[in-house]
Amino acid sequence: MASACSDATDDLRELADRRAVEAKKAQAIARDAANGRQQTAHTILSTPAAVPGDACASAQVRVDAWLWGRVQP
Repeated sequence: MASACSDATDDLRELADRRAVEAKKAQAIARDAANGRQQTAHTILSTPAAVPGDACASAQVRVDAWLWGRVQP
């Protein structure tokens, strides 16, 4: 009985270790994606207004460019 419990505990430890490795890989992928999005956000925020003095027109230009970027491969 004690041996079975010990074996089950070892199995759970191995499963937890495998899941930890998988989680670290997923976290690295998510971190890379977040870094890319953060760089894009910095670029957008540091770009001057497309139409100086007209916030609405500038916003429309920015949205159009963003939408265009979404449909391009």
